[in-house]
Amino acid sequence: MAVVLTKALIEAGRTGNSGYRKKQLLALGVSNPPKSGWIERLIGTEVSDEQYERFLGHSTSKLHIPVENEHLFRFKMNADSGLRVHRFRTPQCTYSDVR
Repeated sequence: MAVVLTKALIEAGRTGNSGYRKKQLLALGVSNPPKSGWIERLIGTEVSDEQYERFLGHSTSKLHIPVENEHLFRFKMNADSGLRVHRFRTPQCTYSDVR
């Protein structure tokens, strides 16, 4: 199964310092150092589930959303605070889904 990258999915992997690690970039096929506009070029492209999991796995951020559980989250962009993730409960949802 493939994941179509969106800006929110890419930004979900940011490190604690709002950047990206070399291993994360390599997981998505981006050269290091990345050239200007690399995020915009990735939006809409497909990567495998494994690639996206590796991308998230190399982040130092505390929020990791497993691809199979992405439907449990709603992303909103907020001019004041950047990406906000809103979790909502569904019958199959457990709050242990977020690591």
